[in-house]
Amino acid sequence: QLNGYSGLENEISRLRNRIDFLENELEKSQACYRKFVKNNSGGLTYSTLLNGIKRPQLRKENKYQMIQGYRIIDLNVLRLALQTAQNCQHGSLIFAEVNEDISQIDLVTQLGFLCSICGSQTIFTSSSFSDESPSNYSVNKMFLPQLGPVAYYNLVNLVQRSTGAIKVSMNAKKNSTSVPHKA
Repeated sequence: QLNGYSGLENEISRLRNRIDFLENELEKSQACYRKFVKNNSGGLTYSTLLNGIKRPQLRKENKYQMIQGYRIIDLNVLRLALQTAQNCQHGSLIFAEVNEDISQIDLVTQLGFLCSICGSQTIFTSSSFSDESPSNYSVNKMFLPQLGPVAYYNLVNLVQRSTGAIKVSMNAKKNSTSVPHKA
């Protein structure tokens, strides 16, 4: 039994040494990263990276797609949009991405609820917009400083990727617009 106890002590000692080694490596990596950012920032700040985004605007004609992939969505914005979309009371909503090719701004995209019966469209962005300088979407302003530029733009690449898309076409019927039940 003593032999098992000393084996356990050896394992604990080995793991502590491994933890010390990894903590030192992490500290070195962080120091190198800080040095890299300090030397290569070229005056770029988070404010500079986020600047230049204008308030979202509705378009006269939109393209809708049911996307397979990941998106970051502010649940409050989603709740308000769903509440608005349900005003037509048909309960037959299609959730789609709107103008995917032009509406994605970093972590934000334009989404919509489309009624497949009356054609009602509720279009919204996945995050609220903040006019406070630098003007940009709230999610972008929150994630960039927290993640840092490298991780942030890697996340942007993941979020803007789609693994598949099905076009949702709006068909005109008489005087109104209708979305087909099958897209």
